[in-house]
Amino acid sequence: MVVWYRTYESQCGVSDASSTTSSKTFVACKVCGDKASGYHYGVTSCEGCKGFFRRSIQKQIEYRCLRDGKCLVIRLNRNRCQYCRFKKCLAVGMSRDSVRYGRVPKKSREAGACAEEMNVCVNSTTPTPVSQLSSSTNSSSNQSSCGGGGVGGTPTPPSMPVISASNSNNNNNNNSISNNNNNNNNGNSTGLSLEPAMTNCAEISTSTAAIVGTILPDSMTFSPPELSIYDIIQCVAQAHRGHCTYTTELVKELNRVSLLSLFRQLIYQSLDTVEDQRVWLWQQYALRMTPSVQRIVEFAKRVPGFGEFLQDDQLILIKLGFFDVWLSHAAKAATEHALTFDDGVYVSRQQLEVIYDVDYANALFSFVSGLNACGLSDTEIGLYSALILLSDRPGLTETKLILRTRECIAEALRVQITRSRSNGAAVGSSAAAALQIMPALEAKIHELRMLGDKHFAHLEWFRQNWSSIRLPPLFAEIFDVPKCEEDLQ
Repeated sequence: MVVWYRTYESQCGVSDASSTTSSKTFVACKVCGDKASGYHYGVTSCEGCKGFFRRSIQKQIEYRCLRDGKCLVIRLNRNRCQYCRFKKCLAVGMSRDSVRYGRVPKKSREAGACAEEMNVCVNSTTPTPVSQLSSSTNSSSNQSSCGGGGVGGTPTPPSMPVISASNSNNNNNNNSISNNNNNNNNGNSTGLSLEPAMTNCAEISTSTAAIVGTILPDSMTFSPPELSIYDIIQCVAQAHRGHCTYTTELVKELNRVSLLSLFRQLIYQSLDTVEDQRVWLWQQYALRMTPSVQRIVEFAKRVPGFGEFLQDDQLILIKLGFFDVWLSHAAKAATEHALTFDDGVYVSRQQLEVIYDVDYANALFSFVSGLNACGLSDTEIGLYSALILLSDRPGLTETKLILRTRECIAEALRVQITRSRSNGAAVGSSAAAALQIMPALEAKIHELRMLGDKHFAHLEWFRQNWSSIRLPPLFAEIFDVPKCEEDLQ
């Protein structure tokens, strides 16, 4: 079997090509994840980031980013976008005023090395807080990219953020970061309208092909064989946290409210038949699912290796895998009696039985219960989502390339599960736990595929009666529901 990745030297350490020291003492740079050389400017960081920060504040350089300040900063691409790298330095706490005197005893340093690296591996993937941006930015656009960006001297378009190193002496909350883009980014690449009213055919410009059409330039430009397991885990985890609205933290903050409680008067006054109620419930169901389409597209673009697939293959993977990925995310907020959307509105089991049927509702809640029983963390859910996304689908061309990429993601998930369950446990027992969970998760993917296929089949009635219903255009596009006469040709 061809090895497409570099594995960890231990459960808590990451091997590094330039390092000959034991993984026991490996401490990651909080900026880029490379091996830290010490405590510089108030933060555990590597020599590269230390020097970069020093040069930035000494020369008071003004950086620019071509991607609205959303570039991912990791060891492999930290030099691509100086704006995002400097912003990350400030975000993790670097400051010229933060000078540490004295040395850390070796014993204390080694004792905290494993915990420090674990913390950086997972927590450094948290997106930059919106509060650091001076202009308003849509919450779903507060994301990270694995691509590069511009540097100083590049002409600044209207949407290009600028960061100056001249004010970096202040605390992070006072960083001088500005964004010249005053436009709302909400749906700018999709044209998505969440209004339930049907739009005229000529006004519908949204299509899945249009969304995926920009994937190749924005996606990862390096493939899994060039990445270590650590890099894959970090990149996918950051993409998941930046684009998923069902993370543990966000789910805890949900204020749950019943769908019927929002529209009770409408339900009782306007919907006379069960069929009318079914159509209305489908419309509400689709309305709240649709915003996740763009988020999952953005997540897919940041999965290592996805950008190397043929564009037609990317389109197939997203269209046929969207519902599967979405349900794996939404399971986090689901209970045995209700499925909750990311806005807190939930549909009950009884309502899902009306939307689908009793058997499908039972199968859906069975999947949700089984997945939640695995106790996956946000990072593991992100890797699992990537695994689901890269499943074999009919119509794919480069199946071998996709399979190799999927194997890398699967190994990253196995390593992450082993590491997360190694705290206080023997290495053998944590590895055994991973061996037990992985087959269960693979089985869940087959279960999920069946749910996705049946979900698609349940929409057949809407395909036959498209002219008399109102579904969000992007939802209709993903699930091949005609929106106008041209779609039938």
